[in-house]
Amino acid sequence: MVEKITTLNLKKYHCDFCSIDSLINDINSNPFGKIIVYRENNEIIGYLYYSEIYENVEINMLEVKLNRRSEKIGTILMNLFTEIVDKNITLEVSVKNHIAINLYKKYDFEKVAVRKNYYNNNIDAFLLERKYIMKDTYILGIESSCDETSCSIVLNGEKEIATVVSSQIDIHKNFGGVVPEIASREHVKNITIVLEECLEKANMTMEQIDAIAITYGPGLIGSLLVGLEAAKTLSFIYNKPLIPVHHIAGHIYA
Repeated sequence: MVEKITTLNLKKYHCDFCSIDSLINDINSNPFGKIIVYRENNEIIGYLYYSEIYENVEINMLEVKLNRRSEKIGTILMNLFTEIVDKNITLEVSVKNHIAINLYKKYDFEKVAVRKNYYNNNIDAFLLERKYIMKDTYILGIESSCDETSCSIVLNGEKEIATVVSSQIDIHKNFGGVVPEIASREHVKNITIVLEECLEKANMTMEQIDAIAITYGPGLIGSLLVGLEAAKTLSFIYNKPLIPVHHIAGHIYA
Protein backbone atom coordinates (compact mmCIF):
# COMPACT_ATOMS: atom_id res chain seq x y z
CA MET A 1 0.00 0.00 0.00
CA VAL A 2 1.22 3.47 -0.89
CA GLU A 3 -0.15 6.42 1.10
CA LYS A 4 0.56 9.89 2.42
CA ILE A 5 0.74 9.74 6.21
CA THR A 6 1.45 11.87 9.28
CA THR A 7 4.30 11.40 11.73
CA LEU A 8 1.72 10.15 14.25
CA ASN A 9 0.86 7.23 11.96
CA LEU A 10 4.52 6.74 11.08
CA LYS A 11 5.16 5.62 14.66
CA LYS A 12 2.99 2.55 14.04
CA TYR A 13 5.39 1.08 11.48
CA HIS A 14 8.89 -0.34 11.48
CA CYS A 15 11.67 -0.02 8.92
CA ASP A 16 14.86 -2.11 8.80
CA PHE A 17 16.71 0.17 6.35
CA CYS A 18 15.96 3.53 7.96
CA SER A 19 15.40 4.99 11.40
CA ILE A 20 11.74 5.79 12.06
CA ASP A 21 12.72 8.05 14.96
CA SER A 22 15.14 10.01 12.76
CA LEU A 23 12.49 10.40 10.06
CA ILE A 24 9.95 11.64 12.60
CA ASN A 25 12.48 14.10 14.04
CA ASP A 26 13.36 15.39 10.56
CA ILE A 27 9.73 15.89 9.59
CA ASN A 28 8.73 17.41 12.94
CA SER A 29 11.63 19.87 12.75
CA ASN A 30 10.57 20.88 9.24
CA PRO A 31 7.26 22.80 9.28
CA PHE A 32 6.88 22.07 5.57
CA GLY A 33 7.83 18.37 5.70
CA LYS A 34 5.53 15.58 4.45
CA ILE A 35 5.99 11.89 3.73
CA ILE A 36 4.57 9.21 1.45
CA VAL A 37 5.28 5.56 2.32
CA TYR A 38 5.02 2.24 0.56
CA ARG A 39 4.30 -0.38 3.18
CA GLU A 40 3.34 -4.00 3.54
CA ASN A 41 1.32 -4.47 6.71
CA ASN A 42 3.39 -2.57 9.31
CA GLU A 43 6.71 -2.67 7.45
CA ILE A 44 7.90 0.29 5.40
CA ILE A 45 9.44 -0.86 2.12
CA GLY A 46 10.03 2.61 0.67
CA TYR A 47 9.32 6.25 1.38
CA LEU A 48 9.41 9.68 -0.23
CA TYR A 49 10.05 12.60 2.10
CA TYR A 50 9.44 16.08 0.70
CA SER A 51 9.01 19.72 1.69
CA GLU A 52 6.14 21.83 0.35
CA ILE A 53 7.01 25.51 0.71
CA TYR A 54 4.27 27.68 -0.72
CA GLU A 55 4.52 27.37 -4.52
CA ASN A 56 7.62 25.16 -4.51
CA VAL A 57 8.24 21.56 -3.53
CA GLU A 58 11.57 19.85 -2.85
CA ILE A 59 12.15 16.11 -2.67
CA ASN A 60 14.39 15.59 0.36
CA MET A 61 14.73 11.81 0.16
CA LEU A 62 13.46 8.89 -1.89
CA GLU A 63 14.60 5.56 -0.49
CA VAL A 64 13.61 1.92 -1.07
CA LYS A 65 14.70 -1.22 0.78
CA LEU A 66 17.80 -2.56 -0.99
CA ASN A 67 16.50 -6.05 -1.84
CA ARG A 68 13.22 -4.63 -3.21
CA ARG A 69 14.61 -2.01 -5.60
CA SER A 70 13.91 -4.10 -8.71
CA GLU A 71 10.15 -3.99 -8.03
CA LYS A 72 9.56 -0.39 -9.24
CA ILE A 73 8.52 0.77 -5.78
CA GLY A 74 10.25 4.10 -6.44
CA THR A 75 8.03 4.49 -9.51
CA ILE A 76 4.92 3.75 -7.43
CA LEU A 77 5.94 6.41 -4.90
CA MET A 78 6.66 8.94 -7.64
CA ASN A 79 3.33 8.23 -9.34
CA LEU A 80 1.37 9.14 -6.20
CA PHE A 81 3.65 12.08 -5.46
CA THR A 82 3.22 13.66 -8.89
CA GLU A 83 -0.54 13.10 -8.71
CA ILE A 84 -0.98 15.04 -5.47
CA VAL A 85 1.62 17.78 -6.06
CA ASP A 86 0.69 20.46 -8.59
CA LYS A 87 3.69 22.75 -8.17
CA ASN A 88 7.28 23.10 -9.36
CA ILE A 89 9.48 20.35 -7.91
CA THR A 90 13.24 20.37 -7.32
CA LEU A 91 15.72 17.85 -5.92
CA GLU A 92 19.43 17.07 -5.67
CA VAL A 93 20.79 13.74 -6.83
CA SER A 94 24.32 12.37 -6.99
CA VAL A 95 25.85 12.63 -10.46
CA LYS A 96 26.79 8.95 -10.03
CA ASN A 97 23.28 7.75 -9.19
CA HIS A 98 22.27 6.89 -12.74
CA ILE A 99 19.28 4.76 -11.71
CA ALA A 100 17.72 7.65 -9.80
CA ILE A 101 18.54 10.14 -12.55
CA ASN A 102 16.82 7.94 -15.15
CA LEU A 103 13.78 7.56 -12.87
CA TYR A 104 13.42 11.31 -12.50
CA LYS A 105 13.83 11.85 -16.24
CA LYS A 106 10.69 9.75 -16.77
CA TYR A 107 8.80 12.42 -14.81
CA ASP A 108 10.18 15.28 -16.93
CA PHE A 109 12.85 16.45 -14.49
CA GLU A 110 15.61 18.44 -16.17
CA LYS A 111 19.11 19.34 -15.04
CA VAL A 112 19.35 23.04 -14.17
CA ALA A 113 22.64 23.20 -12.24
CA VAL A 114 25.52 21.26 -10.72
CA ARG A 115 26.30 21.55 -7.00
CA LYS A 116 30.03 20.97 -6.58
CA ASN A 117 31.16 18.71 -3.70
CA TYR A 118 27.57 18.54 -2.48
CA TYR A 119 27.98 15.23 -0.67
CA ASN A 120 30.38 14.44 2.17
CA ASN A 121 32.61 12.34 -0.09
CA ASN A 122 33.09 15.34 -2.44
CA ILE A 123 30.76 13.94 -5.05
CA ASP A 124 28.87 16.51 -7.10
CA ALA A 125 25.09 16.68 -7.30
CA PHE A 126 22.75 17.57 -10.11
CA LEU A 127 19.99 20.02 -9.27
CA LEU A 128 16.94 18.73 -11.14
CA GLU A 129 13.69 20.59 -11.67
CA ARG A 130 10.24 19.63 -12.88
CA LYS A 131 8.14 22.58 -14.04
CA TYR A 132 4.46 22.31 -13.30
CA ILE A 133 2.33 23.05 -16.34
CA MET A 134 -1.15 24.04 -15.26
CA LYS A 135 -4.01 22.73 -17.36
CA ASP A 136 -6.44 25.29 -18.65
CA THR A 137 -8.86 26.24 -15.87
CA TYR A 138 -12.18 27.95 -16.54
CA ILE A 139 -13.80 29.76 -13.61
CA LEU A 140 -17.34 31.09 -13.67
CA GLY A 141 -17.64 34.20 -11.51
CA ILE A 142 -20.98 35.46 -10.18
CA GLU A 143 -21.49 38.92 -8.67
CA SER A 144 -24.71 40.29 -7.15
CA SER A 145 -23.59 42.38 -4.22
CA CYS A 146 -25.52 45.56 -5.09
CA ASP A 147 -27.54 46.60 -8.15
CA GLU A 148 -25.85 44.70 -10.97
CA THR A 149 -26.27 41.02 -11.81
CA SER A 150 -23.11 39.89 -13.56
CA CYS A 151 -21.37 36.72 -14.63
CA SER A 152 -17.97 36.21 -16.20
CA ILE A 153 -15.94 33.24 -17.40
CA VAL A 154 -12.17 33.60 -17.01
CA LEU A 155 -9.41 31.34 -18.32
CA ASN A 156 -6.45 30.63 -16.01
CA GLY A 157 -7.29 33.61 -13.83
CA GLU A 158 -6.23 36.09 -16.52
CA LYS A 159 -8.08 35.88 -19.82
CA GLU A 160 -11.69 37.03 -19.99
CA ILE A 161 -13.75 34.65 -22.13
CA ALA A 162 -17.18 36.18 -21.67
CA THR A 163 -18.90 38.71 -19.42
CA VAL A 164 -22.57 39.66 -19.13
CA VAL A 165 -23.85 42.45 -16.89
CA SER A 166 -27.47 43.36 -16.19
CA SER A 167 -27.65 46.86 -14.71
CA GLN A 168 -30.46 48.29 -12.57
CA ILE A 169 -29.43 51.96 -12.86
CA ASP A 170 -32.59 53.04 -14.69
CA ILE A 171 -34.77 51.38 -12.04
CA HIS A 172 -33.10 52.96 -9.00
CA LYS A 173 -32.41 56.45 -10.36
CA ASN A 174 -35.97 57.50 -9.61
CA PHE A 175 -35.30 56.92 -5.90
CA GLY A 176 -31.96 58.73 -5.74
CA GLY A 177 -30.10 55.55 -4.77
CA VAL A 178 -30.28 51.77 -4.62
CA VAL A 179 -33.37 50.33 -2.90
CA PRO A 180 -32.24 46.99 -1.39
CA GLU A 181 -35.59 45.17 -1.69
CA ILE A 182 -36.03 46.16 -5.33
CA ALA A 183 -32.43 45.22 -6.09
CA SER A 184 -32.96 41.75 -4.62
CA ARG A 185 -36.09 41.15 -6.68
CA GLU A 186 -34.35 42.25 -9.87
CA HIS A 187 -31.48 39.84 -9.15
CA VAL A 188 -33.99 37.00 -8.81
CA LYS A 189 -35.44 37.87 -12.24
CA ASN A 190 -32.06 38.31 -13.94
CA ILE A 191 -29.67 35.74 -12.48
CA THR A 192 -30.72 32.79 -14.69
CA ILE A 193 -30.86 34.94 -17.83
CA VAL A 194 -27.39 36.38 -17.18
CA LEU A 195 -25.91 32.94 -16.48
CA GLU A 196 -27.34 31.46 -19.67
CA GLU A 197 -26.21 34.43 -21.78
CA CYS A 198 -22.68 34.23 -20.37
CA LEU A 199 -22.35 30.51 -21.16
CA GLU A 200 -23.82 31.05 -24.63
CA LYS A 201 -21.46 33.96 -25.30
CA ALA A 202 -18.49 31.77 -24.31
CA ASN A 203 -19.90 28.83 -26.32
CA MET A 204 -19.51 26.65 -23.24
CA THR A 205 -21.58 24.43 -20.96
CA MET A 206 -21.45 24.05 -17.19
CA GLU A 207 -19.69 20.73 -17.66
CA GLN A 208 -16.71 22.64 -19.08
CA ILE A 209 -16.48 24.96 -16.07
CA ASP A 210 -13.85 23.93 -13.50
CA ALA A 211 -14.97 26.04 -10.53
CA ILE A 212 -17.45 28.70 -9.49
CA ALA A 213 -16.42 31.93 -7.76
CA ILE A 214 -19.03 33.95 -5.89
CA THR A 215 -19.07 37.28 -4.04
CA TYR A 216 -20.10 36.50 -0.45
CA GLY A 217 -19.80 40.03 1.00
CA PRO A 218 -19.76 42.79 1.87
CA GLY A 219 -22.88 44.03 0.11
CA LEU A 220 -26.65 44.16 0.33
CA ILE A 221 -27.76 41.00 2.15
CA GLY A 222 -30.73 40.25 -0.08
CA SER A 223 -28.72 40.84 -3.25
CA LEU A 224 -25.81 38.72 -2.07
CA LEU A 225 -28.13 35.83 -1.21
CA VAL A 226 -29.45 35.60 -4.77
CA GLY A 227 -25.99 35.17 -6.31
CA LEU A 228 -24.78 32.97 -3.48
CA GLU A 229 -27.72 30.57 -3.70
CA ALA A 230 -27.35 30.39 -7.48
CA ALA A 231 -23.64 29.59 -7.15
CA LYS A 232 -24.23 26.99 -4.40
CA THR A 233 -26.93 25.31 -6.46
CA LEU A 234 -24.73 25.11 -9.57
CA SER A 235 -21.85 23.83 -7.44
CA PHE A 236 -24.04 21.07 -6.01
CA ILE A 237 -25.69 20.04 -9.28
CA TYR A 238 -22.51 19.99 -11.38
CA ASN A 239 -20.12 18.97 -8.59
CA LYS A 240 -17.87 22.02 -9.03
CA PRO A 241 -15.66 23.62 -6.37
CA LEU A 242 -17.13 26.79 -4.86
CA ILE A 243 -14.73 29.71 -4.29
CA PRO A 244 -15.98 32.46 -1.94
CA VAL A 245 -14.62 35.90 -2.88
CA HIS A 246 -14.51 38.94 -0.62
CA HIS A 247 -15.99 41.91 -2.47
CA ILE A 248 -13.23 44.37 -1.48
CA ALA A 249 -10.48 41.82 -2.15
CA GLY A 250 -11.92 41.40 -5.64
CA HIS A 251 -11.55 45.13 -6.28
CA ILE A 252 -7.96 45.05 -5.02
CA TYR A 253 -6.96 42.09 -7.23
CA ALA A 254 -8.72 43.60 -10.23
